[in-house]
Amino acid sequence: YEVVYSPMRLRLRRLVLQVVEWEVPRLAKMQRRWRSPALDRLFVFAGMLGNHTFFMLALPFAHIFGLGVFGRGLSFVVLWSFYFSSVVKDYISAPRPASPPVVQITRSPAHTIEYGFPSSHTTYVVSALLYISHYMLNVWAVSGLWLCVLWVIGIVIIFSRVYCGLHSVIDVTGGFAIGALEALVFIYCYEPLDVLMRSNPGPLYIIAALYVALSAMPRSLDLCPCCIDAFCATSVTAGLGLGAWIYVRLPFLYHG
Repeated sequence: YEVVYSPMRLRLRRLVLQVVEWEVPRLAKMQRRWRSPALDRLFVFAGMLGNHTFFMLALPFAHIFGLGVFGRGLSFVVLWSFYFSSVVKDYISAPRPASPPVVQITRSPAHTIEYGFPSSHTTYVVSALLYISHYMLNVWAVSGLWLCVLWVIGIVIIFSRVYCGLHSVIDVTGGFAIGALEALVFIYCYEPLDVLMRSNPGPLYIIAALYVALSAMPRSLDLCPCCIDAFCATSVTAGLGLGAWIYVRLPFLYHG
């Protein structure tokens, strides 16, 4: 790291690493005090509600049920949060909490070889929750009770990353900040971007954005699959964008 990484990258990595190392004995103590078979099952299941597989299965249903604009926007928010969390993960290159003494409770051991900061689960969940909340408050006028239920589920998913020993508190905090910032920018900028994407030169903009995003991925020293996540997610957004561009040019399908 000292030879390959820039001074700024090294400083950020050391800062995060110091906090993670300070947290490790405290996380291990928390696990020893709180763990039980019932909570293990609950938080493992909660973690599955915020992973790649869940979003891969869930996001298409917004399109299937005719919520095209919402579904496309939510898909972009979530998939680009994959990208931004992957970029920061590879740039910082900070490990997850040391195991042992922390116990990693997971059904997907492959995730443990990724870097820790930020928590990708937290990034996806927060970005999705903010975008859905925006629609619930400003478009659908849904009861505040359902909004509270949504956020309680989200908080359980986020806390599951710490309980399961897969992330430290600083990882979750970083993921929350990145997810919130990305979602807020997207909420306020999505409409003009959507118009631009569906314009005549839209495919050129989409391809250019994809090229720039993938070219900007930082290189890391370790075999971390974060760059694969980013490539897959941004490729899906390209497909969504091109699909929308074609859709609005088919008069027998598109009705404004």
